[in-house]
Amino acid sequence: MNDVSNDQAKPDLTGTAAARNFGGELRPRTGVRPEIPQGFEVGETYPGEIASIVAFGLFVAIEGDFEGLVHRSAIEGVDPENRDAADLHEIFAIGDMLAVEVVSVDRERNRAGLKLI
Repeated sequence: MNDVSNDQAKPDLTGTAAARNFGGELRPRTGVRPEIPQGFEVGETYPGEIASIVAFGLFVAIEGDFEGLVHRSAIEGVDPENRDAADLHEIFAIGDMLAVEVVSVDRERNRAGLKLI
């Protein structure tokens, strides 16, 4: 008989239905973006952790659960026209720690653009 108690306590949330928050904990994606942290402004730099890798770039967790996007066009050595995330997966992995700079903030839509530093 298989013991499933560990599986029930810590469900596998890898893939598109989950992401890692800052600190590495897997959390389900709810479709609701956390609000941009107070004091989060263009030009600020932060440590971040890759939460997910998608065809158009990297979502980086900063300040708890808030995620900003490093667009693939801002990543050196990556073809900005490629519509496949495979090349990003060759360079980066979920959980990688990065230093990022805020390049845009859209508080109405709870979005932030980032670049690697």
